[in-house]
Parts: sequence; C-alpha cells; structure tokens
Amino acid sequence: MHHGDPELPGAVPMAPAVFRVPDGARVGAVFGAGGSSADYAARFGALHLVTEVPSWVDDRVSDRSETGRPYREIVTAAAAARREAIETLESGLRDVTGDLTVHSPFRRSTEGTLEAFRRFGELEESVPGLDRPATVAEEFGHRQAVHLVRLRLLGTFLRMLDAELAAGNPTPAIREQRRLLGERFDLWYAQAEADSPGPPVEIRRVVAVQLGAALVAAERAVS
Repeated sequence: MHHGDPELPGAVPMAPAVFRVPDGARVGAVFGAGGSSADYAARFGALHLVTEVPSWVDDRVSDRSETGRPYREIVTAAAAARREAIETLESGLRDVTGDLTVHSPFRRSTEGTLEAFRRFGELEESVPGLDRPATVAEEFGHRQAVHLVRLRLLGTFLRMLDAELAAGNPTPAIREQRRLLGERFDLWYAQAEADSPGPPVEIRRVVAVQLGAALVAAERAVS
C-alpha cells in the first residue's frame, strides 16, 4: 500500500493509503479549470471512488521507517526540482515560441501543463512544512513524483519540437532547443532509471483490486 503523501495537496487521510480529496470545483479553480465528473454526480447524491493502482511494485512505497532526514527537507528538495524543470522548459519555450508554426496537441499540452504546474507549485507553497522525520515511503514518493513531472512534460515538449521539424521548420532556435533538451531528457531518464521501481504487477491483480474496491464501496453505500 502507498504510505507516502497524496498527490493532491489538501487531501485528507481517511485510512492507510485512502484519502478524501477536495471537491473538483475547488481544485479546478486553482488550475483555472472547472470541476470533474464527481462534482456532477454529487448533485444526485452519488458516491465517487478513484482506485489508483500501480503498474509495478516497490517495497519502498509502504516503508514507514524513518529516513533520518526531516520531512520538510524532502518536500523542499522535491519542490525545488520541479521548479527547476518548469523553469528549464519555460526558458526553452521562450526561445522557440516565435518560430512555432504547428498547432499540434503537443504544443497545447506543453503550454497548458506548464501553466498548471506553475499553479500547482503555488498551491504546494501554501502547505506548511513539518519538522518531523520523513519516512522512506514519503521520500520515495516525492522522488518518483519528480521523475514523473520531468519526463512527462519534457517528453511532450520534445514531441512538439519534432512536429515542427517534421513539418519542415528546422529553424536554428528549434534545432538548438531540440538538441539541448534532448540531452536533458536523456539525463533525467537515466536518473529515473537508476531509481526505478520493482517488477511489474500482474494485470489480473490490478483489476481485482479495482473491482473489489468498487464492490465494497457500493455495498457500504447502500447498507
């Protein structure tokens, strides 16, 4: 079970690895968006359950032993790494914006996600730090979140540049950023690979957990 921090600031623990998340409309307002399907369904008294299951297993996600590092330190380090990633891509985007000609989904995703992560960073800063010892699960979770943000966002950025090159738009700025950010992607990928989780989880087990959670929730909702 995942005993690290929830992905969404403001989520309240209900049980080990179970969180009550803020209303979608409240979260959406932070990102300049609307609510979610859960907000719509809530109008009719519906129960909403999200069962997130991993594609691989790693013992560190459930290790609640202390690391010897303050919790505040790991949170600060992860936030700094995300800011560095965002600033790197914002700088690259500024360098190529005047040369972009292809209105690709990669461009829309890059621009929108950069704005979302910028807002997310502001939301994180409102969460007070704690001076207690961090657990292995918390440290591992924050580190994995950094890998996810870096590779997801930079990978989309590179596909945006590749779309320009494929359309016959190899300007010096686009080619230079493709080279520089391609090297950065390789570096970040190698760091993530060195910290890679364990073996993959059998799909049957993943589906069983999701189905079982839905059936238990439905039973409790009507009892």
